[in-house]
Amino acid sequence: MISKIQMIKMFILILVSGLLVLMSRVTQAEQQSIIIPEKPSARLGKGTIEQIAYTPDGKLIAVAGSVGVWLYDAVNLTEVGLLESPTWLSSLAMSPDGNTIAARSNSNEFYLWDLETKQQIGQLEEVWSFAFSPDWKTLATRSWNDIRLWDVDTQQQVGMCEGHTDDVLSLDFSSDGNTLASASHDGTVRLWDIENQQQIGLLPHPHGHRVSSVAFSPDGKMLATGEGEWWEPVVRLWDVESQKQIGLLQGHTRQVSSVAFSPDGKFLASGSRKGIRLWDVESQQQVGMLEGYGTVAFSPDGKWLASGNLDGTILLWELGTGSLWNVNSDGIVDVFDLVQVASQFGQSGPELNGDVNKDGKIDVLDLVLVGSHFGEHVISAAPPMKVSSHLEPSPRLNQHEPNRKP
Repeated sequence: MISKIQMIKMFILILVSGLLVLMSRVTQAEQQSIIIPEKPSARLGKGTIEQIAYTPDGKLIAVAGSVGVWLYDAVNLTEVGLLESPTWLSSLAMSPDGNTIAARSNSNEFYLWDLETKQQIGQLEEVWSFAFSPDWKTLATRSWNDIRLWDVDTQQQVGMCEGHTDDVLSLDFSSDGNTLASASHDGTVRLWDIENQQQIGLLPHPHGHRVSSVAFSPDGKMLATGEGEWWEPVVRLWDVESQKQIGLLQGHTRQVSSVAFSPDGKFLASGSRKGIRLWDVESQQQVGMLEGYGTVAFSPDGKWLASGNLDGTILLWELGTGSLWNVNSDGIVDVFDLVQVASQFGQSGPELNGDVNKDGKIDVLDLVLVGSHFGEHVISAAPPMKVSSHLEPSPRLNQHEPNRKP
């Protein structure tokens, strides 16, 4: 039992820590809200990695690359199949029911496969990028600066959205399927009403930098866009209803080629040629930086993040709540963390988690560090797990070159 005197001491310490927080902040390195292991949890690779997608039930991982679409068991990380393609595949998507997979090639051909039979069931020409509506009934594709709408069942064109003045680079549907967002080389993001195929929004980006990636939040209320090359590569957050910018996430040093919200909408992952960054959406603070390249995808349960890598492997990171300053590991830094540190005040020992700055003793500096992150949602990456059969680097066309069709 904690005596009244101890409770008073704890209360005073918490008040003191609050005052110190107002007077000083920890350094940027200390502000990272994620514990990053030296290596990813697993590496998978066959040929190059262009884009990654999970099946809706989270049981399979599909990887588009130089030899087709590789399929992996997401639990034991074993290879379970290959959907061969005559040309290099650069993007893919999975149907909501998990029965169909779609991919686009570098020669602008578009393929549909039945996942159970692994047989091709459809093909379109001149598709540069694409997105499916959540119900999988409508397909949006782009050819140069035009956006075409297709009926998936009949594979017939049913509409067109026109307005961009340069190549469309990325497409995404809102969760209700009523709105389509398109990002373009012309430096804009446009919003389209799918029913009447009319533009209902224009989000101009400063300096006219090309916008290379776009993603709706799970609730459809927010939009994330990635832009830039080596100059000013940033992620912008937009309120969909007001069409106003509400956030600017800076830190990348190369073009942001992929953005993805976690299933609960609390976190955003952004990928570039120089690594993967994780952001807390509410605070708009970076909470972690991971090894990786380009494409990013969260598992349906939000516990895993998959990314590409320069050596042709997939990197899988197991995510969870917690950090050094989230002492009670409930996913948010709050007064309960301060109370827990204060209850261990003056003590030392490796078994005590109140020593958040790892200086060997629990004192007011630990309270300050916890207080400086007050209100933050945090995540952590689990210790690495290696899958030996997939650890060898894979060049652009490696030992699987013979599998390619002539």
